[in-house]
Amino acid sequence: FFSVSMPGRKAPGRKKDKSDFGEEQLDELLDQFKAKTHLMKQGISSPSQAKVQVPPQEPLPHVRRRLMVQGKRYDLQEMMVIINERYQVPLWTKYLERHKTEQHIAETATAHTFFDKQATGLTYVEGLYMQAMAHSETMKDNPNKFMDDFLVPKLNRFLAEAQQPPVAPRSYTEYITTCIAKNYSPFLDIRYTGQRAGWGLFAAEDLVLFDLIGIYTGELRLLDEMDAEERKLNCYLCTFPEKDKGLITDAQNCGNYTRFINHSTQHNLFCIHLNINKIPYMALVSSGCSKGQEILWDYGQSYNTDWQDSGAGAG
Repeated sequence: FFSVSMPGRKAPGRKKDKSDFGEEQLDELLDQFKAKTHLMKQGISSPSQAKVQVPPQEPLPHVRRRLMVQGKRYDLQEMMVIINERYQVPLWTKYLERHKTEQHIAETATAHTFFDKQATGLTYVEGLYMQAMAHSETMKDNPNKFMDDFLVPKLNRFLAEAQQPPVAPRSYTEYITTCIAKNYSPFLDIRYTGQRAGWGLFAAEDLVLFDLIGIYTGELRLLDEMDAEERKLNCYLCTFPEKDKGLITDAQNCGNYTRFINHSTQHNLFCIHLNINKIPYMALVSSGCSKGQEILWDYGQSYNTDWQDSGAGAG
């Protein structure tokens, strides 16, 4: 879903009015424009759609190995073409492992973010992990057993695919920071879910509790630099906590697979905040998701109520 911008420069000559076209012709053009705008906002294509061109993408072998579209693996370039044909325009044009950040915004971000001390940061998620283990009869005496038995083997399989040595994290914090540093992702499938929600992200393997899904990447922007119309229509915006009000991640045109996670109040992930090289990120962590199940995220109260009413998301 995205805003439709029209060219800003006016054509020379006298101002045209409705009589220049004829009633029927004008009404037809208006209907076509409204229909096209509706389709573009929905993120779907018309039945007859020319192939959309996507800028060349850097090959990312781990993306090809781990990410599918409609159950099939493609090169990143092919994947983006298939997805953008549904959008009708080249909407998703750049895959990002890390944020696209302009210098003045990076300076703002590094000056005002302290996620290591935030209530939703790494200290928080470590405590959450320990609390969960304390409620398990089999794990409470050895909290790292769950991580060693279920999480670390998956990470090491990922590393083996990339011909990298295995790791042995000693805490959940160390596990999740290692996952992020290595660009870990589970097996995932981007599927088209229908006209309202568009594309969605599905688990292509069982995701256990505390499994890292990925980090939400995009263009780091300042909310004050966006107009009201874009704020309303752009469903790929993620704001940071109150302390960093005005700092936002926009994954509409650039980002990774997490941009396809749809909204639901019946969500199956939670979000933690952290710094990577002094830049703020949101890490998305599974709260349990079976293979074939859609991964869902509660966008929060600020999510546009027009979309919220449908239970649909931003895919």
